[in-house]
Amino acid sequence: MIWINSVATGRDCNGAGRTPAAIQGKVMLKDIFIPMTGAPADASALNVAVALAAHHQAHLTIAELVNLQAPVTGPWDLAPAMAMGEVHDSLRAQAHANATRLRSRLQKEAVDSEVRVVEALSSPPPEMAVSLAQCADLSVLAGTAGSPVNDAIASAFFSELLFGSGRPLLVVPPRGQLSLPLKRAVIGWTANRHAARAVHDALSLLRDAERVDLVMIDAPAGQPEKSPDPGSDIADHLARHGVAVNLVKKESNDNPLSQVLIEHAQKAKAQMIVIGGYGHSRLREWVAGGMTREMLVKSPLPVLYSH
Repeated sequence: MIWINSVATGRDCNGAGRTPAAIQGKVMLKDIFIPMTGAPADASALNVAVALAAHHQAHLTIAELVNLQAPVTGPWDLAPAMAMGEVHDSLRAQAHANATRLRSRLQKEAVDSEVRVVEALSSPPPEMAVSLAQCADLSVLAGTAGSPVNDAIASAFFSELLFGSGRPLLVVPPRGQLSLPLKRAVIGWTANRHAARAVHDALSLLRDAERVDLVMIDAPAGQPEKSPDPGSDIADHLARHGVAVNLVKKESNDNPLSQVLIEHAQKAKAQMIVIGGYGHSRLREWVAGGMTREMLVKSPLPVLYSH
């Protein structure tokens, strides 16, 4: 990995050069990361990332990733390597031009930020993005745009960041918006560790919302020895964190769970959905659970995932 022409602000992954913030018993966003994927939704994702950084007074790191393919040469032929070198120079020049435009865009915002140009030679760009995501409280990512190429790119970044970073991931669809502070949000809840992780990771956003619907679809029957009312314990937990939570139980009636959740979020005029992210990591072509993949492809609202 090579960092090029990075405009730094005296911050690093270990917190060197930072002034400690008052914790005040709250989970706070202090570092936000967004990779530029080249997808049409990059602009919407960047707008959301800037809004989040401004609202939380957080540092924003933007990565402009250069996908440099390794040259293929024969034992007596240097021409392929020479030709590839010209391609690499062109890609580098384009990346630096993109980074310059991003810096000009950020000069108009009251946000502490930096733009890094990252060369991906030995590893694909999504893998290179993981190390930056690991040093952030939240990653923001452009969602799919309905084309096979864009869907493949979004899926690759989604897989690596969700399963490899250990951090929550906010996916912003094309033309997606997120006004802050939140007015309404929806949590897709089922009692497992992925959903529990997502709820915790979303606290810094949910606490400001006027109303948060905790939606359970096809909820199991209560068990007196455990919880007579499924969902009530996590709702009480959120309330103790200052979240204005409303427990909602719905039946799927054999409809896809993603459809039921999205329809409820739209009727509730929610601005964001929170769910756990399921799947298998470390696969070249990732395999996600049905709910996760359907939300990635179909949700018109930003979705916060945790794994």
